[in-house]
Amino acid sequence: MIAERPTVNGSLANLSNFRTMTVSASQANGGAISSYSAAKRLDVRMSSASTGDDLADPGPIGAGGYFTVSQHHCR
Repeated sequence: MIAERPTVNGSLANLSNFRTMTVSASQANGGAISSYSAAKRLDVRMSSASTGDDLADPGPIGAGGYFTVSQHHCR
């Protein structure tokens, strides 16, 4: 489950304006993501390299692998 900011012609494009994206029933190796210990999951926040603004970050993982990714700045 990856939300990315693409590169277009060698420059980072604006992050799509998705506001909040919901992921449900996420799995890894056939098991719900929530069944893995926090130490085995990677919680990555997307930030702007030029301004340091927080662009998007994931919420906590709930039962069955449900979680959201919230966007904070579109650029």
